[in-house]
Amino acid sequence: MAALALYERILELIPESELKERIDKKIQSVGGLLSEEGALLLIAGELGISIEEEHKEKKHFFISDINEGMQHIDISGRIMRIFDAITFQRKTGIEGRVQNIVIADKTGSIRIVFWDDQIDKIKQFKRGDVVTIRNGYLRKGLNNQFEISLGKEGVITSGHDSPDYPPIEYVKIKIRDIEDKMNNIDITGRVSSVFGVREFLKKDGSMGKVGNFTIMDDTGEIRVTLWDKKAELLNNLVKNDLIRIENAYSKMGLNSVEINLGFSSNISIEKGEREDIPKAESSKKSIGDLEENMRGINLEGIVKEIYELRTFNRDNRIGKVGRFLLSDGSNEVKVVLWDDKTEMLEQLFPGINVKIDSCNIKFNNGLEAHVGFGSRLEITKTEEKAEDKKIVDYKRGDSINILGRVKGIEGDFLIVIDESGTVPVSLANIQNKNFNVGDMVKVIGTLENDSDVLHVNAISIDKGDDNFPDLDSLINPPLKLINELSNNDFCIISPLIKHVSKDGDNYIIICDDGYGNIRGKIKKEVEPLKEYDIKARIFESNNLKEFYGYEINEIDPAFKAKSIFTVI
Repeated sequence: MAALALYERILELIPESELKERIDKKIQSVGGLLSEEGALLLIAGELGISIEEEHKEKKHFFISDINEGMQHIDISGRIMRIFDAITFQRKTGIEGRVQNIVIADKTGSIRIVFWDDQIDKIKQFKRGDVVTIRNGYLRKGLNNQFEISLGKEGVITSGHDSPDYPPIEYVKIKIRDIEDKMNNIDITGRVSSVFGVREFLKKDGSMGKVGNFTIMDDTGEIRVTLWDKKAELLNNLVKNDLIRIENAYSKMGLNSVEINLGFSSNISIEKGEREDIPKAESSKKSIGDLEENMRGINLEGIVKEIYELRTFNRDNRIGKVGRFLLSDGSNEVKVVLWDDKTEMLEQLFPGINVKIDSCNIKFNNGLEAHVGFGSRLEITKTEEKAEDKKIVDYKRGDSINILGRVKGIEGDFLIVIDESGTVPVSLANIQNKNFNVGDMVKVIGTLENDSDVLHVNAISIDKGDDNFPDLDSLINPPLKLINELSNNDFCIISPLIKHVSKDGDNYIIICDDGYGNIRGKIKKEVEPLKEYDIKARIFESNNLKEFYGYEINEIDPAFKAKSIFTVI
């Protein structure tokens, strides 16, 4: 049996990934002295495939050769369409999934049906790929047409390209050239506006969805219509996104030709930029420059306060609205999020940086920035300036430049403390090792991890002047309430942890001691709804007080209650 035929025969019994793995193991087991064909022969024997048997080459079937009653069908073709997966309820009440593709050869096309876990096999393929289907079974499907279903024993693998599989006739054109009744349209353009999604009653009594947006290129602008599940894609689109639409079709709308997306159509956001495709008018504004009825506005700022999520009845369904207060350091504005956009509130907390693209400004007892369809809210990171970075801000591999005091000396290491934490500093590469506890030092080096101990491999350590808090102020700061805090305070706060989020190697926490709340950055993981004593240095950022926490200890509730009782 020829190697290729044997390979395909084995694939009828095991997945291709398993076969490749077994071939590699066979070859490695003899030090690479076995050929791939020899490995195939050994594997075939293990699977009970008779090599001595006179095998006839399987007839290469074309789609037009398929007849009723055929089973265990092997067929190849080019993927012309990939439809969305659909979830449904079986009569048993168990949820099922089904997804279809259409393949074609020079004689015709046929639908291939994948069920449940088999759907995962489609993910590695795209429209235009040549594939081979093995062990499919024939059935009558949509419109009483033949289709091939892939059962548990079915296999889909990459096929070999050939003139037997005609290429897809893409209609890749400019907007000005789109006419009525075109199919397989591929177009790249920029989102110029996004409209809402509305529900409507279908003829069969079920509810449908329809949504619209417009796309523009250097030749014009056209309306795009999305139906039902496709309408949900509008949640991901924002004005001026560069997108690619694949396998769409055109039809006449109310006043002009429109692009429509069917089951096998797709939208993807393009990476990079295209200078030849103009941008729709959009502007970045400071909060102080906002005016009523402005549209497509971009804002940046710090979340200052988050308000309670509210639900309401709208057109026989539940709507959601959420709000938070945004500050740019000089002014503030309420931001209003609608429906699915409210899910972002779970990721927000006071002090976090955010960017809003394409919001609309309305007046409701004051100006508001509304975030709905066509808007995007993103969390952004503010990079610290090198001179502002503290011990807590660095991660493994970073070049370090820190200012602190020597808290202790352990062998060939200094334990250096600043207002954000402590770190061991290696003296291995330092000639002058004459340091004392309490010395102020400037350390330059690299943060490394040796034997699971994070430390600074220092290349220089210089003693500094005394414009840095003394060691006693760092180790034994006074206890303060949050509403008493001032910029540059070194103190202990004893709050309840209300929110914790990971930030690289650090944690961002929101604290409340009953007198106020504050955001901070710490190294140690803490648990929400527990109280801690936190040694902290207070600083101001965008007119908001924040802190670096450099020593954290959980408060024992029983000990605290006993202390309060003793005082009383």
